Amino acid sequence: MRLDILPLLFTSFDSNTIQVQGAALVATANVHEIIDEASLRVTVLPKIKAVYEKNALDAKIVGNVMTCIERILDKLDKQQFL
Repeated sequence: MRLDILPLLFTSFDSNTIQVQGAALVATANVHEIIDEASLRVTVLPKIKAVYEKNALDAKIVGNVMTCIERILDKLDKQQFL
């Protein structure tokens, strides 16, 4: 799954379609446990930030961004944030 599905999921964040970006956020929140911490930091978080910056006025996207970040932060090493 990691080699087939995750690259597809990561490229979905770069879509110009807001529905695809929203689906990528929901999917990432649901499968965050199988994504390694390095990929979360280097790939996922910057892509989430980019989606938020493009769609900051869309309440549904903002909600999905917050949900996704909330779930991801539980997995990341908190000592590196302090």
